[in-house]
Order: sequence, then structure tokens, then C-alpha cells
Amino acid sequence: MNCVVCSNNNFIKESHFTQTCVVCKLEIANLKNRFGAEVNGIYELRNKNFKKIISKILTIKKKPNILEIGSGDGMFVDMLLKKKINIKGIEPDQSNFREKYLKKFIIKDTFPLKNKKKNWKGFFDFIVFNDSLEHFKSSELKNVIFQSKKYLRKNGYLIINMPTSDGKLYKLSKFLYKLNIPSFFERMWQKNFSSPHQFYFNEENLSKILKVFKFKRIYSGYLRVVDNKGLNQRIEASHKNFIIKNILFIIIYFLNPLINYFSKDINLLIFKSKS
Repeated sequence: MNCVVCSNNNFIKESHFTQTCVVCKLEIANLKNRFGAEVNGIYELRNKNFKKIISKILTIKKKPNILEIGSGDGMFVDMLLKKKINIKGIEPDQSNFREKYLKKFIIKDTFPLKNKKKNWKGFFDFIVFNDSLEHFKSSELKNVIFQSKKYLRKNGYLIINMPTSDGKLYKLSKFLYKLNIPSFFERMWQKNFSSPHQFYFNEENLSKILKVFKFKRIYSGYLRVVDNKGLNQRIEASHKNFIIKNILFIIIYFLNPLINYFSKDINLLIFKSKS
């Protein structure tokens, strides 16, 4: 197998389901998409992060045409529609929509689009991957970027938020895995969830593959990693013992600001298409 970023064929086995390219440090999993547990307790976190992304978009262009790849429950599309911003989404599984009216704005298809009835070539100012690019298979990745280029207008923008392999929490999870504590690392990959990660990029190797398709990185930042309310919901659902629950609530209350300040585990990157 050759690395999809740098074409190197030398990998280091990191775990029973992941390996890392020795040249560009791309991390690849052999996990298969399946039906399973959904990610719960992240509404408040996503709400805050999506507001930051929307602010970045509107700073660049006031009345954009936007395409979101992998819309999930439609939260990002819903937020933009309420601001009267033109947006379309792509999501093959529409069973978890927040609102029924979203079916008018989200295409029930996979990306790249199989349905060719509508020609979106050169139509969008922004294409947004909200925690979705890392879920594509290795065999699909380059075509996904190529198709994104086609759908964007000249000098359009890709916005990508994703977990990064350079993150401190992620590195901690790898350390714990080596100590035979695998659950944290497996959770970072969303192993046994309905759509596990296929990759863990970092800013440099993602920029490298996008450069091949003439995308230039113009912004690099980070999104919040954890949210008190969301974590509290997860603890409430997963722990029965009253004392343990309250100890965890107190720990989260004091550590949350430090985690968000120091961890930097979710990249927010903006790339501009060069003609």
C-alpha cells in the first residue's frame, strides 16, 4: 500500500487497526463503516464551533453559495438557513435530520455526486467538510478533492475542520494505548461507531495533498475540543454511581478551560483554490 499523500510505502504499525506513514506522518486505519453507536452529547460544542466557522465565511464573503459535505443531522445547514444564507448539503443517511424541511436543502447522495441531474460545476464559493473528510476511504480521497475543485467557483474556498494527529489529547491516547489502556485511543478513532475515522491528518500532510490540486492554505486555527454541558450529558448517561458522577462533574468544571486552551486537537483550516 502506498500513502495517499506522499506515495511512500513504508508504514509503522501503531495499533491493531492503525499504521503511520514514516515520511508524512499520515495515520491510516483499517476500520469499516458499520451501523453502531452514534456520537451523543456534542450539540453545544458543535453549536459554538459552527458559529466560529460561519463567522469566518461571512468575513470572506457576505452572500456566499455554500456546499457542506456530510451534513449529518443537518445542524450546520439549519444554522445557515436561519441566517438566510444559500447552502446545500450532501448526506446519504437522512434518518436523523433535526427538521423535516431540511430535505429541501440536503441532497440524499454520496460525494462525489452520483446524481448528475443538477450541474453544480463552478457554482459554490465555499465547500465545507465539518468533521467529514477523515471519514472517506483512502481510495476515494483524491477524487473527493478533485471533485471539490470542480464544484468551486474560480478562487473558491475549502473549509475543513478535523481532528489532528498533532493534538495533545490524541498523543495522550496513543501513550495510554501503549500502556494497554486502549479505550481512549479507540474512542478518538470512533472505533465501533457508525462511521469511524479512516485517517488522522495533521495540518502539514493535509496541506501537501491539497497543494497537488492547487489549493493554498490561507488560514489555520483551532476549534473547541470539549464542552461542559455535553460532557456532563455523557457522564449522566454512562455512570450510575452518584459519587463518581459528581467527582467527574467537578473535574470537568475545572479542567475544561485548560483542555480547550492547551489541547488544540481540532484543526480549522481554510484553503483557497488557485486557478
